[in-house]
Amino acid sequence: MKIDAEKLKCLRVDLSKDFPDGEPFEVTEYVIGATKANWICGTEKYPEIQLVALYQQIDFREFEDGWDEKPFPVTVECSTIVHPKYFSQDYMVNFVDESIFDDEHGGLYPLYWALGDAYSYGGGIPFSPEFVTSNHTCDVEFELVKSSHSGRMYRHFKDWEDANRYTKEVYIPNTDGIMMMSGFMLDGYVNRIGTTGWDHIMNMTEGTDWLQPAFDRARKLGECDED
Repeated sequence: MKIDAEKLKCLRVDLSKDFPDGEPFEVTEYVIGATKANWICGTEKYPEIQLVALYQQIDFREFEDGWDEKPFPVTVECSTIVHPKYFSQDYMVNFVDESIFDDEHGGLYPLYWALGDAYSYGGGIPFSPEFVTSNHTCDVEFELVKSSHSGRMYRHFKDWEDANRYTKEVYIPNTDGIMMMSGFMLDGYVNRIGTTGWDHIMNMTEGTDWLQPAFDRARKLGECDED
């Protein structure tokens, strides 16, 4: 979307009220968010970037055939993005609505809107709390299913309520273990062309191209192979 340069100068995230620390909050009807002050990663420009975890509930009955008869049709996809206070203007311009520049907002982007719009626009960096060993439990029924696309293990639930409970009682507490080693999570590839979590972090915080670094690495690797 093309936004007037003068308007863009006014664009900033409203930080008058932050997300609750360590407590789940609603991002959209189907997405729960959570963050803590010590869930961080760092780049050369920003040594401490706070991360927000997002847990999206997905009901396969809504978009895939054959799930109506299955007992566990609901799963949760977990991912992370940077706290909106680190969003660059070059990143936000991709999804910000013109209404943010009207007299009511004056370029001040409501915090929850910015988070939800960013997630709708580009998704998040995937992670799996299934790999975390902890004492957190939740007495809901489920089954573990291996994705044929990513190879990741996903826990499937009977309904939204069970998925929501498990997210709040197990996934969010277990995310502490993931965030303690956020660098390892971000080192991993998020697609088949070799984009890493760090490429997305740079895109969100500095507005850089998140695809080009993967191409550059592949080209460099090819040159090394030729040598």
